[in-house]
Amino acid sequence: MSGEWVWIFVIPLALGVVNLLIWFRTGYRVDGEELVVHYGPITFKIPIRKIERVDFIKSPFVGPALSVDRMGITYSTTKFLTVSPRDQEGFLQALKELNPHLIVNRP
Repeated sequence: MSGEWVWIFVIPLALGVVNLLIWFRTGYRVDGEELVVHYGPITFKIPIRKIERVDFIKSPFVGPALSVDRMGITYSTTKFLTVSPRDQEGFLQALKELNPHLIVNRP
């Protein structure tokens, strides 16, 4: 087998591993006063007090969300992140307990 044929197997295998990591390691939790977002091998930590707005949206675009029913989180004035927790109302309530000034936009 020549070196060219090896890449035919290595690249799809690597992409498959990355997809599995994203699928099985996407999640969100409130940890103290931070929102911790896991997206495959990437972890974001967002201070909940810096979250300004939560919008309920439907979006197929890429982000740390496995559903098109998402919550768009705007924090630190210009930063935006989408999440899709299973219990959106419970998740929102947990955020509002730590940040009562949070603006919520529903469709």
